Amino acid sequence: MMFCAVVPTAVLGAMSVGQIRDEAQREFVRGSLALVRVIGFGLDAVLQDARQTLEVAASRPEVVSGRWRPEGEGRGEVVRRLREVVDRTPLFEDVTVLGPDGRAVVAAVAGSPSSAFGGFSPELADNYGGYVSDVYRAGPRGTPHIFMVVEVRGEGLEKLGFLAAEIDLSRLYGDLKEALGEGVERELLIVDSEGRAIYPPGAWERGEGSLRRRDPAVDEVLSTLSEGHLSYEGVGGEEVIAVYKSMIGYNRTRGVRWGVVLSQPTRVAFAQADRAAWVTVGLALGFLVLALVVCVPLARWMTGALSELAAHARAIGQEGAGVDRAVPGALLGRGDEIGALARSMSAMQADLGRQRRELELRHEALRRAERLSSVGLLAAGVAHEINNPLTTILGYSAFLGEEKAADHPDRAALELIASEAARVREIVRGLLELSRRRRGVEAVDLREVVGRALTLSRAGLSMGEVEVESSSLREVQIEGEAAALLQVVMNLIANAVDALEGVEGARLVVGCGASGEEGWASLWVADNGAGMTPEVKARIFEPFFTTKEAGRGTGLGMAILGTIVEDHGGRIEVESAPGRGSRFEVRLPLGGRGVVSAG
Repeated sequence: MMFCAVVPTAVLGAMSVGQIRDEAQREFVRGSLALVRVIGFGLDAVLQDARQTLEVAASRPEVVSGRWRPEGEGRGEVVRRLREVVDRTPLFEDVTVLGPDGRAVVAAVAGSPSSAFGGFSPELADNYGGYVSDVYRAGPRGTPHIFMVVEVRGEGLEKLGFLAAEIDLSRLYGDLKEALGEGVERELLIVDSEGRAIYPPGAWERGEGSLRRRDPAVDEVLSTLSEGHLSYEGVGGEEVIAVYKSMIGYNRTRGVRWGVVLSQPTRVAFAQADRAAWVTVGLALGFLVLALVVCVPLARWMTGALSELAAHARAIGQEGAGVDRAVPGALLGRGDEIGALARSMSAMQADLGRQRRELELRHEALRRAERLSSVGLLAAGVAHEINNPLTTILGYSAFLGEEKAADHPDRAALELIASEAARVREIVRGLLELSRRRRGVEAVDLREVVGRALTLSRAGLSMGEVEVESSSLREVQIEGEAAALLQVVMNLIANAVDALEGVEGARLVVGCGASGEEGWASLWVADNGAGMTPEVKARIFEPFFTTKEAGRGTGLGMAILGTIVEDHGGRIEVESAPGRGSRFEVRLPLGGRGVVSAG
C-alpha cells in the first residue's frame, strides 16, 4: 500500500514540476516578446518621425527653390532654416544639403559637411526616394551614428538633390534604459546589420566588433525576418534564455536591418517557477503523509457506505428500474458526498422508473397505431366489395320507397333499410379515412381554417343555444393539408356541440395562435359541457368507441382526427373532468412541415 501511494505521488510531482517550468517559460517568452516588440516599435517610430521631419524640411520653399545651390542667392537663409530644424529635433546632430551627385553642399550646424557622406551614392536613394545608412562612429566620444537621406525636388518635381540628417543613436540610450526598467537582471542588446552592438553603451564604446558566431541570439536575429526565442550556454557556462526580433519585420524604415535581443539567465527568469516547484513537491509529500496517517482509516470508514451503494446499483442492474428496494435511508440522510451520491442514485432510479412507464405508454400507442393500420388495410381491401352491394341496396330501397304511399306499412321498413345502408357506407368511408396517408403539403393559415370550420358548423349543426367565443384567432401559417385540418376542427366542434346539448349557459371557445411552447402552433376547442371520466378520456381515440346513443355516431371521428394530426407531425392534448367540460388542443410543429410565418 505504501508503494501504491509513493509511486503516484512521485510521478505527479515530477509532472507538476515539468508543467510549472514549461508554463514559466511560456510566460517569460510571451512577456519578453511583448517588451521587445515595444522597443522595436519605438525605434521604428523614432526613425519614422525623423524621416517625416526631414521630408517636411525638404519641402520648404527655401529648399525647393534651389537657393542653397552655389550659384543661388539666399543660401544663408536656407542654412538658418535648417538649423532651426536641428534645434527642434533632439535626435538630429546636423542637417546637410547634398547635390544631385550626392556631394555635400552645405551643413546647417557644422558648416563643413561631415565626411560620413563620402560613401553615399545617389542610386541608393533613387530606389525608394530615401536612404538610411549603416551605423558608423562619429562625434568626440565615438558614439554610434547613422545618416538619413530624402530627395529634394523642385516645384516642377525635377530632382534638385538630397537632404541628409546625421543622427546620434546614443541620444536614445536614456529611453531604452527606461523601457527596460530598473532592478531586473536582464540584458537588452541592439545590433546593426554587421552584428555590432549599438546598445548597451559599454559594448559599443569598447569596440567589441561583430558578435556573429559569438552570440547565438545575434546569429538568429540577423538570419531571420521575424521573431523567436532560444536557450543557450552563456558566459561562464550559465544557461541563458533570449527573445529576439528583427527590425526588418516592421518594413517601414527601409535600410534598417537591426536586431533587438532581450536575454536573461534562466536561474533568474524561472526563479519563481523553481520555488513553486519545490513548494509543490513539499505539499505532495505532506499530503502523502497525511493520507497514510489520517485518510486510510477514513477511507475504510467510507468503504462500507460505498459497498451498500454498489450493492444497490447491482440490484438495479439485475432487476431493472422497477426494483422495490429503495436506497437505504441512512445513506440518503448523510450530508457528505456519499449522501449526495445516494440521493442522485435514488433520483436516477425514479427517473428510470418514469422512463420505463413512458416507454410502456409509447409501446401501447404503437400497438394502437398497428391496430389502426390493420383496420385501414382491412377496410381498403373490402371497401369495393361492400360499396357495390350497398349502392344496390340504397338504390332499390329508394326506388321501392317512392312507389309506396306515405301510410303504406312497408314504407317505414324501406326507409330503415336505406338509413342503415347509408350508415354502413359512412362506416366504410371512415375506415378508409383511417388508412389514408396525406401527401399534399401547402401553406395553410390556421385562422382561415378555423373561421371556415365555424361558418360550416353554424350552417350544419344545431348551435342556436350555444354561445360561441372566437376572439382568440391569430394568424399562424403552417405547412399542411387544409382540407384535412378543416375536418379536424369541424370534428372537434361537432363533438363539443354534442357535449353541450341540454347544458344551461352552453359556451364554446375556439381559438388558434402561436403556442407557448417554442416551435409549435396550436388550435383549441373548449366547452363547458358534461366532461369525461378518466376511463372515457383514455379511449376516445380508439376506433368504434363512442358514448353516443346508437345511430348517432360511428365511433370513428376521433380516431380519424388523431390520424390526421399524427400525419402532420403534431399531437393532441386533452383536459377534461366530469362536470367541468373538456378542452382539446391540437399542437402542430413549426419546423420541417411547420411554420411559414406567424403573427
